[in-house]
Amino acid sequence: ERAGQVQKLASLQEQLPHADIQRQNQRDSLQLQERLLAQTEARMQALQQLQGLIDNDKNLSAWLEQHQLEKLPRLWQSIRIENGWEDALEAVLRERLNAIAMPALGEASAWSDAPPAKLALLGAEASSSTVRAEPVEAYPEPAKSPSTSSGRTDGVEQLTPLLSYVQCQDLQVLPAVRDWLTHVYAVADLAQGYAQRAQLPAGGWFVTPQGHLIGAHSVLFHAPDSQLHGVLARQREIEKLEQDLIGQNRNAEYSRQQVEQAEQHYQSIEAQIAPLRAAGNDLQQRLHALQMNILKINQAHERSAERTAQIEREMEEAAGQLGGEQRQQHGIDEQMAMLRE
Repeated sequence: ERAGQVQKLASLQEQLPHADIQRQNQRDSLQLQERLLAQTEARMQALQQLQGLIDNDKNLSAWLEQHQLEKLPRLWQSIRIENGWEDALEAVLRERLNAIAMPALGEASAWSDAPPAKLALLGAEASSSTVRAEPVEAYPEPAKSPSTSSGRTDGVEQLTPLLSYVQCQDLQVLPAVRDWLTHVYAVADLAQGYAQRAQLPAGGWFVTPQGHLIGAHSVLFHAPDSQLHGVLARQREIEKLEQDLIGQNRNAEYSRQQVEQAEQHYQSIEAQIAPLRAAGNDLQQRLHALQMNILKINQAHERSAERTAQIEREMEEAAGQLGGEQRQQHGIDEQMAMLRE
């Protein structure tokens, strides 16, 4: 029993440092996951704060509240564009990127005052003549541009509408987006725009990923000068961070479970060691007492064996004396018999 206890205790003492290392590794992993989670949350909050600063004009905010427009969605919340073309869309739409989607645009005709700052409104009325039943897919194949009013069609079909890079998540804003992006085409750079100016339809524009606009008779160089700059890129990043947060929260929760399991495993091993040590001390004392009893019994046995041998020798001596005395008695008996005769 003592040998089995010693073996079990040695096994637990060998497992304990491994369990401690595993516990520490799980803690480190959890700290890393929580640090990543905190960084992602901080980044997303910072971006959301920047998005919230878009409408920081107090006078305009008061005007919007007066006309009950402050809670209506903005256009940038409903559209997404292919990565790399955010500046192009900002350059084309400008303040229209922050346009308010009104349920009925005709309501604005009843207002007697104009807003105190730049403001764009768009009608979110569904129109069967302008809105298709299916949503605009994200990044579809480049659409063919319509023919020009003069009938010139050479090369125009090869132009890439900027609208083909846009995804409208709300179909009600699609008519306004189509209207604003009509005859706006995407080109890789200024050189391509210059080379293809002759293919532009009347009123058409080329736009580069940097936001530069090339028309048939003019070039408009874009520079970010608006609080709306980066709103689309930030919104895309916020959505990506929201997805990342879901995965990071899942990983952090899994790490917490792993830490808890590792902690329980370590504590389970540690909890077994102390009783085993106490039981080992008891077994050792019992074993020592048994060994002392064995020693005493062996010593008594040796003394008993020695006494037995001594008694046997004394018995042999007594038997020898008895035999001699019997022989002597027999001789005396024979002499007395002769004397009687």
